[in-house]
Amino acid sequence: MNLSISSYSKISQELFWLIYNELSDNEITSCYFKELNKEVFINVGNKIYIPDFIYKNKIIEYDGSYWHDKIKDTRRNQFYFDNGYELLIITDNDFNRQKKPQDVVNKCVNFLRNETK
Repeated sequence: MNLSISSYSKISQELFWLIYNELSDNEITSCYFKELNKEVFINVGNKIYIPDFIYKNKIIEYDGSYWHDKIKDTRRNQFYFDNGYELLIITDNDFNRQKKPQDVVNKCVNFLRNETK
């Protein structure tokens, strides 16, 4: 099966590049997001989900208020949890084109590294 998603959030990719640039050479080998290398499909049973950013068993989802549906997102999030993934959700209110706070990038990097700050 050859699946590909042609549309994606450019602002999410900006965030993911900022996260990627904060990671060590050893860490970046386990990162996947659309503009970097490829999409990772998680297929369990008849469900397929495509995380925005994946690092080992951690997923960062960038949820824009315009495109996202709370019911579908709740199902997606539960799917990730049920299948052993840890999840961090960043909304467009947290990180957007007018305001790109470094603290959001730090929060994401800390999440990936299991650090709390």
